[in-house]
Amino acid sequence: MTGADGLDGGWDTFLDGLAMSELDALCCAPIQTKVETRWERRKRRELAATTERAYRYVALRAKPPMAIFTSEVPYPLPPSAGKAQATWTGYRRSVSTTSSTLLHLANETIVDDFYTHVLAAHEATLACATADAVHLVSASGQRARHAVQHPSSLAALGSIAWLSPTQLALGASNGALYRYDLPTNVCLDVVAQAHGDRIDVIASHGTGCYTGARDGAIAHWDFRLPHPRLHVRTDHSQGVCGLALSADGTRLASGGNDNLVCLFDTRQARVEHLLQGHSAAIKALAWSPHERCVLATGGGLADKSLKCWHAYTGALLCSAPTHGQVSALLWPVNQKHEIVTVGGFGADAVQLWSYPSGKRVTSVPAPSKGRLLDGALLSDHVVTLSADGTLQQYEIALDRKRRSPPSETGTPDTPDERQRRRRLRITMQLVTDYLVSSSMEQLLSLRASARLLFACLAVNMLLQAFFISYKLIDTVDASTWSSTALVSLVICYTAWIVISAIGGVCGLYSTHYHHTQSAHLCLGAWVLLVGFQLLEGAIAIFYLSPEAELGPETRRMLAFNTAALIAIEVLFIIFILGYIQLLEYCAPFDYNTILDHDNMHLMASTECASPKVLVPLQDMPTTYGTASHV
Repeated sequence: MTGADGLDGGWDTFLDGLAMSELDALCCAPIQTKVETRWERRKRRELAATTERAYRYVALRAKPPMAIFTSEVPYPLPPSAGKAQATWTGYRRSVSTTSSTLLHLANETIVDDFYTHVLAAHEATLACATADAVHLVSASGQRARHAVQHPSSLAALGSIAWLSPTQLALGASNGALYRYDLPTNVCLDVVAQAHGDRIDVIASHGTGCYTGARDGAIAHWDFRLPHPRLHVRTDHSQGVCGLALSADGTRLASGGNDNLVCLFDTRQARVEHLLQGHSAAIKALAWSPHERCVLATGGGLADKSLKCWHAYTGALLCSAPTHGQVSALLWPVNQKHEIVTVGGFGADAVQLWSYPSGKRVTSVPAPSKGRLLDGALLSDHVVTLSADGTLQQYEIALDRKRRSPPSETGTPDTPDERQRRRRLRITMQLVTDYLVSSSMEQLLSLRASARLLFACLAVNMLLQAFFISYKLIDTVDASTWSSTALVSLVICYTAWIVISAIGGVCGLYSTHYHHTQSAHLCLGAWVLLVGFQLLEGAIAIFYLSPEAELGPETRRMLAFNTAALIAIEVLFIIFILGYIQLLEYCAPFDYNTILDHDNMHLMASTECASPKVLVPLQDMPTTYGTASHV
């Protein structure tokens, strides 16, 4: 610390310039229990700003806040920071920390890489990808091995995902993509040059999948088409190591080695948000099955954090330190407010977190020595794969010892009653999903009706320009150009006519071509018309009425007519806002935007004729494709 004389204070000064003698006086003085008021704090700061000294005094507080170590600090975490986290006592349910070995893959080559995704669960079957084979494991431990024939013997499997109950999508280290059929043990499709580097992650959506690779590209595939690759995105500057598709298929989250999370709108093929907050690669991503707008992400070794985001706004909901790599994120379906993380280096094997508080409930250490590479949910059990080939099964997400709440009759709840309530919740969720995600045919029909009303509003604007021109002519003929109010009224009418004509033409153009930008211009014109209407009423009531010696009744009638016209125009503006939102939602599904000549014959078939599966790709101006969202 350098004092006012320019010399280094050395050991005589510390705490932002507080001298040792001053510190002794403060320590020996009696403790002041009076709380500093806001006025006193402001006076102290003003005095410190005007004092000619190179340092300021530090206000002594009663008790400093506890330090919170996170991965966002500019200095590395101390070794003891990872051991300070304690288990949540008094949790709402009894959490089981027992685990058992499901299977040990002996004599199998495991790719020991943090970026790989080698586990995928479908109902009661778990698929595990090793270097040259796929292992199917049931919840009881039964195993079936399927050897995958590679075009190159040097290629190793690095990612796996379920396309259907009988088909798998496999990604290799040489950038090849396979569609593997389990009953026949045959690769139905082989894309040799799917990516320029290893495919690290696959996110499936029924008839196709999204793939992310080390080359930083995200490709969309539909295996029903003769040319399965629909489009490629390169929004990440480094490799893509995490993908997660929302349940309704409208949003795709990707995590990259550039420490960014990209949220894509799959309907409009554009990036909605870039989530920044991690300081390492984001491999683990998972959408909440209970709240569609919640996305959980986990960082690598330099980040060591779990974060939850609001996908619609991009806001950070909560963040918690995991004290190690996050290899996988799992949302238990039977636990609404819980998240399970699978840890790699530096963290426990499985950790249970409470959402949205971000508190750690408990953790289970890894029984094996190898680090955990991936995790999946298999029949409400958490299954992890370690680098030594051990498939470990954890019961941390089960809730066997929870006491049943009393029913309305006062008797304990039975399993049949819980099953009935669960079926009722599932039924209500299905009904809600049907109401929220209405079919595209209904939306197109609604757009046709709204289009007719919007055309009427555009014609109304042109008629306004025509009638206002007559009012302008009458005002010019009657004006002596000596009254400022009449001159202002003439200027208002002139601008009114121009804006009405432009808005009407833009509205008709948008009606014919479904042009969103023209609809925005029409909306702006209506907003200006509200201002013109208000200006005309003010001039007529406050300036022209006294000159014409109009009575109070007439002035009140003018005010009432002006207010009624403004209210009607506000309703028109609200309708135009809804129409613009409908245009933006239905634009990707318009028949006129499909220009893919290679797949035109397949689109005309019965299977792909529905407009629900037609999505344009805005990245390629002259090449569009089809996509299916489940």
